[in-house]
Amino acid sequence: MSNNIKNNDYLNERSGLPKSLQDLLDKYPREVWDGNINLGNWSQFWLGRHELLRELGNSLKYVVHQYRDGMIADKKFMELFPERFNLTLSQLHSHHSVEDNHIFPILYNKSGAFRYGFDLLESDHEIIHNTMDNSLALAQKLVNEIENKKHDKLKYTIESFSKENDFLIKLLYNHMIDEEDLIIPLVIDRGESIFGLGH
Repeated sequence: MSNNIKNNDYLNERSGLPKSLQDLLDKYPREVWDGNINLGNWSQFWLGRHELLRELGNSLKYVVHQYRDGMIADKKFMELFPERFNLTLSQLHSHHSVEDNHIFPILYNKSGAFRYGFDLLESDHEIIHNTMDNSLALAQKLVNEIENKKHDKLKYTIESFSKENDFLIKLLYNHMIDEEDLIIPLVIDRGESIFGLGH
């Protein structure tokens, strides 16, 4: 795959897919996806993984905001946060690994005009994972300060982590929308079997 991404097409710069990649989305908008005969087991499973990631992101964001706003105490936060944070990151790593190593290469080699779109999605993964690394470092700092009762530093750290975590989840959600808007119309147009996916 290529790395020739236009500056305003990077995930943190764009708003939706570039217009040049929306031809099939215009032909097959989201309103016609439900029940489409070409969306088989693979498509449903893949969309289900996206829903899981959204649920995990919402759950993580909720507990972080609860703690930041003083709605739950240290003990409750430590019961909830590490598990939710680690589960979200591990599921995200696993999902992106499958996409980068299997799904994207298959679609890239058979999608012609949409290859730039898969370059974009791969670039998105790099941006998301860099943000994940920043979130992980702040999460480790936050947990350390709670465990060592460094309450004088906690307010600043939870604010910083909450902001970085919100940014990560926003990037992830925007990426998944664009990913779906590129891949699902392509599958509807050509069927899962042409990509070696599905049943």
